[in-house]
Amino acid sequence: MPLLLDVTPHALGIETAGGYCEKLVLRNASIPVERTRMFSTSQDGQTSVRARICQGEARTVAENQLLGEIALDSLRRASRGEVQIAVTFVIEADGTLRVSARDQETGREQRVAINLVGALTPQQIAEMQARQHRTVQGGWQS
Repeated sequence: MPLLLDVTPHALGIETAGGYCEKLVLRNASIPVERTRMFSTSQDGQTSVRARICQGEARTVAENQLLGEIALDSLRRASRGEVQIAVTFVIEADGTLRVSARDQETGREQRVAINLVGALTPQQIAEMQARQHRTVQGGWQS
């Protein structure tokens, strides 16, 4: 008897410096799933990070579907790349995406939950794939 698994229909990621979409969960990942990536500040003296959460296969955030935003404030002033932030994506069986950003040094954390049900049409996906190589400005580095 075949085993049926729920999978993510699209990649899910977060905005990085230059407006790129860093994918944390790849398309067709089995659900439930949890993925964590380390990011760092992209500028000297940066005390906050703010990034958009996106869904789609394009390399830039602007070419994907925006799902929400997460922000983490009160970071230690430091040189670019010194402050480490763990970003975790958890997709639950009910289709809820939970995103957290945690300062590794202080433990300070922000969270957001997004319902993923019915997000993109096949036409929207095709349009995003056709525009895959444009560049935009952004906020974090991986």
